[in-house]
Amino acid sequence: MNTEQLVDIAAGVLTSASLLAQLLKMMKDKEVKDVSPWMLLILFLGLVLWIVYGVMKNDWAIIVTNAFSVLLNAIMLFLRFRYQKTEEFRKFTNKPKRKCYGNYFAVHIVRLLPRKFSTLCKQIMPN
Repeated sequence: MNTEQLVDIAAGVLTSASLLAQLLKMMKDKEVKDVSPWMLLILFLGLVLWIVYGVMKNDWAIIVTNAFSVLLNAIMLFLRFRYQKTEEFRKFTNKPKRKCYGNYFAVHIVRLLPRKFSTLCKQIMPN
């Protein structure tokens, strides 16, 4: 193994390790709003082209390190869309419940109707 191959392997390992750090952070925090799906997709396509280039050159260091990066990037893309749905669901379910007497028109209707309606309204839609 010559110096060129060692540099090739070291560069591939360090590039893949940078994706691994981001992947572990995504899995730990389960927050992906700051990760661009376009960046992941473009990087994925670029890595696939690197694998094709490695096959054309018959360079196993390029093929293996970029294949590992493609795997990490595919997992990141999957988690990006999975956790994005989770975040949207959390936003949707954490909204405060609307009170039937909370807006302008409902307040005036409740004032005009007997108190029994107001009591019934509170029973149906509790705080």
